[in-house]
Amino acid sequence: MNVNFNPAFKAQYKYSTNKQLAQPKFDTVSFGSTTRIGGPGRQNTTAVRDDLDWGGLAERIINDYKNKSRVNIFSFACSDGTEPYAVAINLLKKIEEEQHKLYIVFKNKQTMQQQKEKFLPIYASDIDPFMIENCCESGLLGLYPKDVEKLGQKNLDRFLTKTDKALTCPPQWGEKGDEIRNYQISDELKEAVKFRVGDMLKDIRTIKDEGNSVVMCRNVLPHLGFMYHEVVTSVSRALKKGSLFVIGDYDTKEIPGLKNTLEIYDFKEIQRNVFRKIRDF
Repeated sequence: MNVNFNPAFKAQYKYSTNKQLAQPKFDTVSFGSTTRIGGPGRQNTTAVRDDLDWGGLAERIINDYKNKSRVNIFSFACSDGTEPYAVAINLLKKIEEEQHKLYIVFKNKQTMQQQKEKFLPIYASDIDPFMIENCCESGLLGLYPKDVEKLGQKNLDRFLTKTDKALTCPPQWGEKGDEIRNYQISDELKEAVKFRVGDMLKDIRTIKDEGNSVVMCRNVLPHLGFMYHEVVTSVSRALKKGSLFVIGDYDTKEIPGLKNTLEIYDFKEIQRNVFRKIRDF
């Protein structure tokens, strides 16, 4: 396999993938994104995740909040950072497309940088300091061939550069026998996501929302047991009408009544796994 891992990661990787250890210790192990940078991917314990239209989400964010001066996007339980990076890539692409259209039709004077500052950076956090300090902030990603295919050569050239640097966090997705290639993210992509260590059960309560927020908490709720309801309650209280809450198929599969619970808390599904707050709490 064409991959170079940091030996320091081995103990952490073994611990975090051990079901017997991981499940009861969810407060010290990252249960973040199951999304590869190019699109839905494969995790060691789950099936392929085609559970979110990433380009459609980016387009919705831009269109829904066109009259807002600022949009705050949060990615909780971000794991190795691939999920917020995937959102950032799609937003940057859509911003560029929209600005090109506006310039041609209206000779719009708003600069590309102003649009980027409206939606970015994405605020990403994980409770695991190792993931944030050694994986997310390294600026390094491992991609499988399918990731590269989904990302496309144009986006690959813009956002990633091949590197021989060691990966601190080997990706846990992909088909057996696939070769991983190491990449360094671009400065543009690195500036688009701000990482920090944080407890989402506490951090959600601190969100200052004016109907201009996107809260991503994907495929992590079942790991919290009965405490998932606390997350849903906190999100409902924090978000005002018009803001979005984004989850995943694993959440709804393992918590059969989750969609009904979200409806009770005034959320309406407007796109697969994307829920809009339709009334203030």
